Formats: sequence, structure tokens, C-alpha cells
Amino acid sequence: MTALDRFFDGLDTLIGWVTATLLAVAYALSVFGVVERYLIPGSGTDWLMEVVVFSIIWAVLLSVARIEHRRAHIRMDIVWRTFGDKGKTYSEYAVLLLGLMFSVILVYSGWLVVQDAIMWDERTDSSLRLPYWIYYLSLASAFSVHILFVLHRLTLLARNAVEFDHGDLSAEIAHNGDYSD
Repeated sequence: MTALDRFFDGLDTLIGWVTATLLAVAYALSVFGVVERYLIPGSGTDWLMEVVVFSIIWAVLLSVARIEHRRAHIRMDIVWRTFGDKGKTYSEYAVLLLGLMFSVILVYSGWLVVQDAIMWDERTDSSLRLPYWIYYLSLASAFSVHILFVLHRLTLLARNAVEFDHGDLSAEIAHNGDYSD
């Protein structure tokens, strides 16, 4: 395992912890909101659900990058299984390059929306008045990390560090990274 592989495994783990924390916060605030609604009616915490939504959106989009690192995206196995190793390699390159182009477009468009939200000082309607750029930044941030993971997978493919399992859809990285977190 190279230092670069260890870096990306560490980044994957960090994203896992951030995602778990965001989902735990969303869950805790949701439960608090339900309890508060019945025990203290009219208490005025109008911001709970928007923080929950912000947290869930960030967690879901960051998970997209994590799924890319783990090569866990859905693929059509009926087509995949008909390919030999060379065909699987070519299709992997094609999918990664398409994913890279798609991610670059999402980062660019996400950044444009963030800039507009900052320029117009868009804010939520709740008492917190959260700036919307925080919400919009999730797209550009998550897909920036996605780009890094795609580039890493392309380097693994280029140095033949990917072994294709013939009976399954997944490709295992030869560095035997531990994904048990």
C-alpha cells in the first residue's frame, strides 16, 4: 500500500465519521423536535428541521464520494459479466472518465450557486437565518472529494492495482485496505 493509498483510505474514514456525526445530529434533533412538540407546545424552535435537512444533505452527498472510493456504485452485472479482464478495464476507464466529467460539471455549477447565494445573502426563514450557501456548498464540496477519489481510482487502474473478481461485480484494490469502519 502506497502513501497515497493510505491517504485516501484515511480520507474515506474521515468522511465516514463526518457523515455518521451529521446523521446522528439530524436524528437527535428530529427526536428532540418530536418530544418538544408534545411536551412544550409553541416553544419556538423553528430552526430544527432546516438543520436536519442541511445535515442530511451534507451526509448523503459526502457518502457519494465514499461510495466511489469503495467502488460500490451500482453497475449492470448482466453486461459486466460478459466482459473479459480487458473489457472490464476499458469499461472501468470509461465509467471513471464519465464520472469525472459529470463531477467537474457539478462542482462548477455548485460553485456558481454558492457564489450567487453569497452575493444575494440568501438565508433561511427560521430564527437562525442560516445562509443558504452552506447548504449549496455541499454539492461542490462532496463532488470535489468525489473527483479526488475518481482520480485515485484512475491511478490504481493505470498501475494495474485493481483485480477484477470474475464472479462478482466488485473490483478489489490490491493494497488490501481495511474498510471495516
